[in-house]
Amino acid sequence: GDQAPTEAPPGPLFTHPRDTYTQLQFMAYTGGMAEISDPRFESDAFDPGWWTRDHPLHLRKSSHVTLAVRDLEKAKHLFVDILPGRFLHEEERDLTETRSAFVALGTDLVIELAEPTSTTSTMSSDMEEFGESLYSLAFQVADLGDAEQHLKAKGIEVVGRDDTTLLTDPATTHGARFLFTTFEIPGDARPAWG
Repeated sequence: GDQAPTEAPPGPLFTHPRDTYTQLQFMAYTGGMAEISDPRFESDAFDPGWWTRDHPLHLRKSSHVTLAVRDLEKAKHLFVDILPGRFLHEEERDLTETRSAFVALGTDLVIELAEPTSTTSTMSSDMEEFGESLYSLAFQVADLGDAEQHLKAKGIEVVGRDDTTLLTDPATTHGARFLFTTFEIPGDARPAWG
């Protein structure tokens, strides 16, 4: 009927990627997560700062996940007004040829909603082939030069770079597109790992 459900579904609820740009999973909070422990935090040997201090990429944190969208306003409505994400920042990005809006979801995730500004951009080509979808994953690094040097030493090609960001060639990263950046997303209050 027309009545809203009175109980949470018995398990997770998934969206169809065509409806939400990527597949989203929703679960009812039952209060049971408190007894699930993370073994990394139960040991004095775990040091999240190792990724920034000792790893050659000098990773500071996960920066953002990029979703390729055809209509930025429609995507912002979904992620800010419906889900509800927290709008952080919007700008044109020359390197990726996009108009991008950054939205925080929860306490750990920032999503870049990116609409191509050029019909010849890599994102436009990908959207023709794959549709609106997950496009890339970005990590914030302490030093872009160090990151580029390490990536090249591992055989990972850099196909684009500006003052704050470099893009990898998916052909050298098992088909995945990665960005490494020193860009601080305005309004992003997540702490660095180390």
